[in-house]
Amino acid sequence: MVNLTKTMKKISDNIFALFLCAAALSLSGCTIGEVITRESAKEAQSYIVLSPNHICIYLGETRQIDAAEAEGWSYDFEYESENPKVATVDATGKVTAVSEGETKITVTDIDGELVPAQCEVTVLYDYNVILSMEFTSKKYTAKIGDEFTIGLSTKPAGAARNKICWSSTNNLVATVDQSGLITAIDEGQTTISAVAIDGGGAPAATCLVTVEGSGSSEPGLSIDKCNSVDGWTTGNGSITLDTQNYRSGIGSLSITSTGHYLLFNKKFSSPINASAYASGGKILVTLYVSDASKVPADAAGQLEFTSSGTCDNQELCWSFGELGLKTGWNDLELPISSGHTTGGEIDLSRINYIRMYYNNPGHNIPSGVVLKLDRIRIIK
Repeated sequence: MVNLTKTMKKISDNIFALFLCAAALSLSGCTIGEVITRESAKEAQSYIVLSPNHICIYLGETRQIDAAEAEGWSYDFEYESENPKVATVDATGKVTAVSEGETKITVTDIDGELVPAQCEVTVLYDYNVILSMEFTSKKYTAKIGDEFTIGLSTKPAGAARNKICWSSTNNLVATVDQSGLITAIDEGQTTISAVAIDGGGAPAATCLVTVEGSGSSEPGLSIDKCNSVDGWTTGNGSITLDTQNYRSGIGSLSITSTGHYLLFNKKFSSPINASAYASGGKILVTLYVSDASKVPADAAGQLEFTSSGTCDNQELCWSFGELGLKTGWNDLELPISSGHTTGGEIDLSRINYIRMYYNNPGHNIPSGVVLKLDRIRIIK
């Protein structure tokens, strides 16, 4: 037998459910049997959903904002930063932090159909990353033998200094260690650079350092500063003083091939006593080559020092092939112990002759090849 009471209750429940469904559709602007379309979403003024809707990033970082219409319909969106000085945003929604502060990214659809949305952006400093830095002085003058540091300001001010790499463009003039301590070695100019290696992308800071004659004892022994052509001779062409391209002092000695060999000679009227450097000494030579490809390793050529006043006698020498020359300036360090002898041992207590020559056996030196000589000294 049918339970009339339960049957009537089920009918009542179903009628109530249909009533609720009709009411919901009525509020959304749809009627029973309608499908929600993009047009109906437009009429109902649908909205944009952002992911994320708040971003907190450090300077230099980027984040992506993803935008979508609430019902999932396809729209094209435009992005605009309220304050581009704090953070910028590109056409794809990629946000880039520019400076500390807060801003909002407004997202709209290009058709203007949807309620715009905003993403709040907060930009913070990462105090472990250097964003910018500069020396407190762009130029600095020191004396030979000075040890000093140059003030370096960073942004943020408390950024870790152990993430800075220091370098000098000319270690024959001044060196710098990885704590930023600079040591003036010889007269001339060099550029000291500080480069952040923490990934922050800060441009390098540079300072031009000029080293002048010492007020105290000069380290090492100067053989010739190559600041004058006096006493220097050549067998082909002429030697000039180049005051534009040099590494130390006021210029460099320069010779240009006219299609033959290249030669520097100098005989000293007063011998130079370098006996104190016999053990552990190194001869430093700064040499410029305009095109190293035209100075082959097997070419005849030597750098020679003698105590006989002439070549090939009491001579200490190195061949060009041993020097590993490259195009541009070469800072050569030649251990005295590695040199070859010709015509007997050199007397280091009376060095009185230097010769440097380059000749390509069986061929003339191409015209226009340039050699420059700058600063010759001995150190330990």
